[in-house]
Amino acid sequence: MSQIHQFVETLEELQQRHHYLLSLAKKKTECLQKADIQGIQDLVKLEAEQMKELRYLERERKSRSEEVVKWYCPKHVQDLPMNEWLEYLPEEEKNVLHSLRTDLKATMEELKDQNELNRQLVTDSLSVVEATLDMLRPEDNSQSYQPPNQVQGNENKQHFSAFDSKA
Repeated sequence: MSQIHQFVETLEELQQRHHYLLSLAKKKTECLQKADIQGIQDLVKLEAEQMKELRYLERERKSRSEEVVKWYCPKHVQDLPMNEWLEYLPEEEKNVLHSLRTDLKATMEELKDQNELNRQLVTDSLSVVEATLDMLRPEDNSQSYQPPNQVQGNENKQHFSAFDSKA
């Protein structure tokens, strides 16, 4: 199998994984809206597994792209961006790779947007929880009842009553 075909397979696998992560992110949005804690926890576990796979695939993609660059590019420059070495490939492979690259970038952008929405939902939820807790907690102790001789700032003052109990 040629270097280009191996690279194409790696990009296709990356595209599938990113689509799956996107579906998980959309499910997470639904769980956040429903406050389904167990569902969120399950999705986070699945995302962690996928991220592990993505790290492996990303290393594989880099390795495969270096092979393609060594094979097809006359300069053999390391770490060239894909758009710079695509021009050296045969037309058919160039079109396939360009299409895969475009689709993968679009999926990654959509995933980024979905994750940003989820982050905002979590932030908003935390704000609501904090506001609720603030309403339940008294702000200042002077708002609650205290005996007259224990009012803040009057600790050293003696309280006099109009009623004299010794009389």
